[in-house]
Amino acid sequence: MNDRRILGLILIIVVLPSGYLVWDIFFRVNEGIDVGFMAADFNATNPDGEVFILSEHLGELVVIDFMTMWCPGCRWQLEEIRKLYHNVEGFTLVSVEIDPTLRTETFRDWIAENDFLWFVGSSPESAWTYKVIEYPTIVVVNQQGIIRYRGKLTTYETLRNLLIQYK
Repeated sequence: MNDRRILGLILIIVVLPSGYLVWDIFFRVNEGIDVGFMAADFNATNPDGEVFILSEHLGELVVIDFMTMWCPGCRWQLEEIRKLYHNVEGFTLVSVEIDPTLRTETFRDWIAENDFLWFVGSSPESAWTYKVIEYPTIVVVNQQGIIRYRGKLTTYETLRNLLIQYK
């Protein structure tokens, strides 16, 4: 009888972790930063202390613009995003300033000068999380939290078509 208990215990110790591993590999979408992965969570804070947390927007289509204030390509991207914001409905837009040397007052003034109507926050650590090496980097996350697009300079037309496709 003791041998049966030991055998049962060994089976439980071996089978349960194996079952979890199989579930994890085949049925769960792992978190990541590339297309097809569950978007890694991050937060960004605006100069007034308001916080955007990506995981709180599950169920929404989200466009993330990782950018810096000083980047010429980011200024171009900003205009493409502004057109998107004014012409397409049904998505959440967030611009994330990733410069770790940014001063709060400078950031506050820049936001006011550019008349943003969507959330703009700072999150230098998100650049590490998402391995942002080119500015701007655009990420589109669907309602299930899966990354469906990741690219750099992205036209209004491309973004509009992506949003229509994933609505």
